[in-house]
Amino acid sequence: MSHALIVCENRQGVRRLQINRPQAANALDEALHLALQHHLNAAALDAQVQCVVLSSAGERTFCAGADLKEFSTLAPLEAAQRRRRLLLDTLLCLIDFPKPLIAQVGGAAVGAGAMLALACDEIVATPSARFHFPEIELGMASPMGCLMVEWRAGAQVAQSMLQWGKPCIATQAHTQAWVHVLHPADVLAQAVWASAEQRRASAAFAVNKQWLHAPWRMRLLQAADAATAANNLSGN
Repeated sequence: MSHALIVCENRQGVRRLQINRPQAANALDEALHLALQHHLNAAALDAQVQCVVLSSAGERTFCAGADLKEFSTLAPLEAAQRRRRLLLDTLLCLIDFPKPLIAQVGGAAVGAGAMLALACDEIVATPSARFHFPEIELGMASPMGCLMVEWRAGAQVAQSMLQWGKPCIATQAHTQAWVHVLHPADVLAQAVWASAEQRRASAAFAVNKQWLHAPWRMRLLQAADAATAANNLSGN
């Protein structure tokens, strides 16, 4: 079994990037962030790649969010800033990716892990997949999470998920139109492959995507600054 943090698979113009840290519930540490950024940049430049699928190893957890054990030797403020910078850079890679990008979500997507999925052009999930932002329960502000959910799902959903900390099951997210397609777990990967093979990169797609994401991108940078200010104020 490969120990690569990102496992790549290519088929019919589709490149699947599989987050491969199941022993840590696919939590995002610095090495995983940098590996994902590297592979996204490589796929953007590869003319053979028409579409990218972002998936994860294991069935229970798509991504558990930031690895809070990392940077434990640093002061809390410094550790939080390091994690936020890494997350921002990864989200910008996803938002700026010029080709179709599909999130394949077969388990829990928590905090920063949910943000990865929300940054993709399309989310395909199992009915039982779950999206959750528990930060409010920990007394942590999450302007970046607020922005990502509001952008994709609207202010009411953001209020429920970020302010009240309520998880959202994929069936509910599908009715709200921000999880785009549902498939049973046993056919999820195959169905996503088939859908991805129909997607085609083009200059027109890239220009449209850049235009659609421009205000979102600008607000994400502002949200990251707001998160830093909030952490400095609280000392967390």
